[in-house]
Order: sequence, then structure tokens, then C-alpha cells
Amino acid sequence: MYSFSVCVCVVCVCDLFFSFTDNEVAFLALNEVAPVTHAVTNTVKRVVIILVSILVFRTPITGLGALGSALAIAGATLYSLASAKYKTVPVETKKA
Repeated sequence: MYSFSVCVCVVCVCDLFFSFTDNEVAFLALNEVAPVTHAVTNTVKRVVIILVSILVFRTPITGLGALGSALAIAGATLYSLASAKYKTVPVETKKA
């Protein structure tokens, strides 16, 4: 039987691997699609994660919790769309 610390280390390494892979896939996807498309699909990914978590872990969700989740998702979507639309170009400063 493995000790608790070995199991924690294995979980941490797996988490590191999956987080790195998620980040790399996101950058590869961003190179292939428009920023707005990437932002919308990222928001859809968050919705899917919330829904799957509710179903897999059988977490009861109240009406107020569903409303809060919907508002957070809508806000994230609108922010992503607005920030992509009104992206500012950084001003270069001259070094003296």
C-alpha cells in the first residue's frame, strides 16, 4: 500500500501535467482561431465543467445558485467579447 505522501505527490504531478497540457492546447488553439472565438469557447468550456461537476458529483444546486452561475458565465462571456472588441494597442515609450 502506498503512503499518503506518495499519493499526494502523484496527484500533484498529474495536476501539473494536465494544467500544462491545457495551457499548451489553449495557445495552439489561439494560433488557429480568432481571439473572440477562443474567448467564447473558453467560456463554453467553463459551462461544461460546471455542468459535468454537478452531474458527476450529484451536487444539488438551488435556483439562486443556478442564477449566480448564469450571471457569472454571462459576465465572463460579455467581458471576453468586449475586451476582444475594444483591445487597445500599447503605446511604446522611447528610452532616453
